Amino acid sequence: MARKELIAYQADLVRVERTSDSKTFIVTLTTPDGFEVSFLMTGQQLNPLGEANTSWADADFVSD
Repeated sequence: MARKELIAYQADLVRVERTSDSKTFIVTLTTPDGFEVSFLMTGQQLNPLGEANTSWADADFVSD
């Protein structure tokens, strides 16, 4: 199976908002040119983002 090409865009702004359900959040990523995409996430899904460490090496990540 051929590997898919990954296109990554720079995030200029990351916004996390609560919903009426205390266990659900809206995470919005905005690029420098104003494009936005939002994801509905549970606190459990959001946790790894909060625990991210910029000193991680590429070897710390699992690849497909």
